[in-house]
Amino acid sequence: MTVQKPPVKEEGLTEENTSRPNRFLLFWEYSKKDLMSVVYTILAVGLFLSIWELLGYYNVLKEPQFFRPSVIFAQTWVLTKSGEIFIHIFSSLARLLISFSLAAIFGLLIGLLMGRYKAVKAFFDPLVTFFIPIPGIAWAPLIFVWVGVEPLFSRWGLIDSTSWWWKFGLGNPVLIIIGTIAGIFPVIQNINMAVRTADKKLIWAAQTMGASNNYIFRKVLLPNSLPFLFTGFKLGLARSWRTIIATEFLSAAMEGLGYFIFFNRTLETRLTRINIYVGIFVLSVVFYVIELGLKYLERITIEKYGMVRKGGESL
Repeated sequence: MTVQKPPVKEEGLTEENTSRPNRFLLFWEYSKKDLMSVVYTILAVGLFLSIWELLGYYNVLKEPQFFRPSVIFAQTWVLTKSGEIFIHIFSSLARLLISFSLAAIFGLLIGLLMGRYKAVKAFFDPLVTFFIPIPGIAWAPLIFVWVGVEPLFSRWGLIDSTSWWWKFGLGNPVLIIIGTIAGIFPVIQNINMAVRTADKKLIWAAQTMGASNNYIFRKVLLPNSLPFLFTGFKLGLARSWRTIIATEFLSAAMEGLGYFIFFNRTLETRLTRINIYVGIFVLSVVFYVIELGLKYLERITIEKYGMVRKGGESL
């Protein structure tokens, strides 16, 4: 008696397994963990605000020191409809974008060179160790002495109050310089650590096959540095953001969330005190959104280079 084997489906290049993945499903796969993180954040913040609202309603937390969240949200909506708050948001974000871009580019370059060449590490390592404990805001008085508080480009007659540079609060490079200094050192430190701890066997294998230094940088060191790279980016971004907001308190900038908070502090009215809470709330929400975007970029980049499997599992 002959036993017939069940037919085996041949695997080949069929329409089913060669079709491009659904973009929505791919986006959903990458975003599930981020979505749950947002849900937990909303629940935690919602509970905190509910308790705060109840304490304010029963006069445990009294005005004018404390305002209920409902009052703060109502004023936030008023400033949103008028568009006033967006001017300050865009000004601070523009400064952050320029300053952190400079910090990321130069920090990445210096960190890679420090990790690759002992002479470069011997030169920069004491400088990084010396400067990294200094808070970014501590540089403000010194930079003001060098450059001045008044917007530098307007003092030179290069721009005036009608230019778009001025409208976005970029007339004074002091804020950008201080933001760059604050953000560059965490990037340098983490990239240097990533390169120093990279698998030497991969580098030796590439050198044995005749790979150039440029190829080793791009194909070996950089992909292996991605987890440390994004850690440095997140630390540097947070430091740049805090420093820019704090420096806006002190500078002659007429736009920015830091300026908005400090300006309302000087007027001492009920409405301006509410605006202080609005400014703090808005800058927290803005940076939280930036952090979510960076986490999403980190996940898809690391998965692309094979550092983790899809779904976030480490290799």
